[in-house]
Amino acid sequence: MQSRPATAPASLCLLLALVSLAQGRAEQRLFNRIDRPVERPVAVPPPIVQFLSRDQHIAEILESQSLLPEQLPPAWFRASEVHLAGPGERDILIIGAGPVPGANVTTFWIFRPTGTGYEPLLNGAPALALEIMKRRTNGYRDIKLSSATAMEVSTTGVPISGRRVPAFRGRHAPYPLNGER
Repeated sequence: MQSRPATAPASLCLLLALVSLAQGRAEQRLFNRIDRPVERPVAVPPPIVQFLSRDQHIAEILESQSLLPEQLPPAWFRASEVHLAGPGERDILIIGAGPVPGANVTTFWIFRPTGTGYEPLLNGAPALALEIMKRRTNGYRDIKLSSATAMEVSTTGVPISGRRVPAFRGRHAPYPLNGER
C-alpha cells in the first residue's frame, strides 16, 4: 500500500498563517466614493449624527426629501474607525453614501473623541478618494484627498493639526490628452 503525504497538517498550518496575517493586517488607509468597501465598519455615534444633520449640504438634502434633521437616515453614511494620532485614539471617518455623493465625488468627515463627544478634524471635504498618509503633522497622520474630471486631476494635502479643522490646499493638474504628459 502506497502512503499519501499528510496534507491536512500542511493545510491547517497554511490556514492558521492566513488568519494570523488577516488579524495583523494594516489598518485601511484608502477610502473612496464607490468601489472600495469599508474594511472595519462601525455605527455612526449619535453625537456625530447630530453634527451631520446640521451640515449645510446634508440639511439641503434633508429638506429636498422633506425630512427633519432627527430623521437623518443612517444609510446615508458609511463609517470606519481610524487612528490618526495612534492606536489609543479611535477616530471616526465618515463617507457620504445614498443621496450625499455627487456625480463622481462624495463628502468625507473625520471626528475625534473628546470628553464630551466628538469634534471634527476634517469637516465636509468633497473628494472621490481619501487616503490616510504615513506622514504626520503635530502627531496626526496627514490626509490626501483626490478628485478627477475628464480634464483635470486634483489632489489636496490636508495636514491634521488635532486642534482645528484645517483649510484645504490643493494641486490641480490637467489630465493628459492623447497620451501627452
